[in-house]
Amino acid sequence: METKIYSLIELKQPIGNFVLTVMPAKDIIEISKITPRHKDPIGGIQRKLIPDRVNKIANFIDSSPDRIAFPTPIILSLPDNSFDDNQIKYEITSSNDNPNRLELKLYDKNLDAIVIDGQHRLEGIKKSNSYNNGTLKLDLPVILVRDANESVCAYLFSKINGNQRPVPYSLVADLFELDPNRSITKVAHNITVDLNTSIISPFKDSIKMLGIKINPYEILSQGTIVRELEYLMTKKEDFIKIYNNNQEKYLSKIIINMFNAARNIWETDWYNDNSVIKKTVGFHGFMKALPDLYKYCDSVADFSQSNFEQIFNNSKKFMDGSTDLKILNNLYFTIENFPSNASGAKKITDYLIRAIPH
Repeated sequence: METKIYSLIELKQPIGNFVLTVMPAKDIIEISKITPRHKDPIGGIQRKLIPDRVNKIANFIDSSPDRIAFPTPIILSLPDNSFDDNQIKYEITSSNDNPNRLELKLYDKNLDAIVIDGQHRLEGIKKSNSYNNGTLKLDLPVILVRDANESVCAYLFSKINGNQRPVPYSLVADLFELDPNRSITKVAHNITVDLNTSIISPFKDSIKMLGIKINPYEILSQGTIVRELEYLMTKKEDFIKIYNNNQEKYLSKIIINMFNAARNIWETDWYNDNSVIKKTVGFHGFMKALPDLYKYCDSVADFSQSNFEQIFNNSKKFMDGSTDLKILNNLYFTIENFPSNASGAKKITDYLIRAIPH
């Protein structure tokens, strides 16, 4: 796919900031995906497609080509692509000629942007003869939600559809499983908020909530952190127990202690923009090591910052003795040493785990 650039308008609302643009229907269909709840009970937010509704839209397009009108926006959730094994699939940046205007640059049509609202319109367009024979020329308004997790997508979907065409109540009730008084997603979100607001957190005021960057110190996205926490609390036994025992404050403190220790041991890296220690690859590397670090700390009943510092001191010594790393000006976590992909994160994890006493 050739690189495509779209001008954006920022839309500020109480829940967060969105962006608006206009895209050809073909581009929207190529980059989006629909996640029905009945096929994907974990991340799906959409109701079942209603074939009759899809057919009516397709027939409307083919029978009245000069009267086609779809003025309401398609709403898409852009994925978090800050950590991708292959390449960045899109960017939202300031335009070259106007720093106050944003641009969306699409590099890959396989974006899998989740359709929050507009699935029947898109499916009807796809089914129309004029779309399939290439004669349809149709631009659509699009609202883009950046880096929203499932609970935000579900909230937007239920509010949009609950206040317009009625949604079966069973679906609405099921959607709120994603964000009830207590759920994996909600707990992960609360820990992320704690990391961003606690005065003892090394990540205070440095997390892009809803994926929206407000100040230059914000590096990590909310989605990156939430997904790592969701993984731990659904896949790793120790963290499943923490969730089941309502100990999220305890887990938050452990993570804060771990990264405060990392900040103290690799202080030059922590405060240098050329280091990846606070960026996505660094965060992934440390969080992938956390299950092993947790087991050791639990075995000695010591989750203190100083205990993490002792382990990381050993990691630093291993790095100093490595022929695989180039350490210049006391910078260890450079992109040359730890590239921004899965292998770079694993390399960090390996250095941390290797230093755990046995």
